[in-house]
Amino acid sequence: MQSALFLDYGRLTLMDRERTDAVWKKYGRSLWNFAGSYGLGIALMLILLVLTFAGTLHQVRLSSAMGSEAAIESFFGVAYVLIPLGGENSLISLPLPGMGITCVLLFANLLIGGVFRIRWTWRHAGVLVAHGGILLLLAGIMLGNKMTMAVEQVELPQGTGCMNIPFRLICA
Repeated sequence: MQSALFLDYGRLTLMDRERTDAVWKKYGRSLWNFAGSYGLGIALMLILLVLTFAGTLHQVRLSSAMGSEAAIESFFGVAYVLIPLGGENSLISLPLPGMGITCVLLFANLLIGGVFRIRWTWRHAGVLVAHGGILLLLAGIMLGNKMTMAVEQVELPQGTGCMNIPFRLICA
């Protein structure tokens, strides 16, 4: 007796394939709708708000002890963050994903919800342009953090004038 869950001579039976396709259509569609939903996007933006606020407080508190760059990297460069509720020595902490993970999830949410799920008509051109701009901004942030580590400051030789630079620069 052959079960519908087992393979038939190395191939899936027709009943298995139909059942698998139905499950993928049902749960895949639900996952696709959730990944591009407004609720997930708003939740991710609220998480970014909390992370930015807590990271700024963290930087202000630790910048004198460990330096500004190290304080920023110790908060914004980690995979997850535990934000103590009620002070530094609090036993209750709010666990949140790190800034990088949150930005990647927001990028995927905007890509799915704002580009793939919306109708491409002239009526929605403004929405598409806005979502594309935000996607470009998020991609620049994610790539820029990796690429700007090598170029942190520009060295100006002593005694040269600053008149050739097209923007205002204060030389010491």
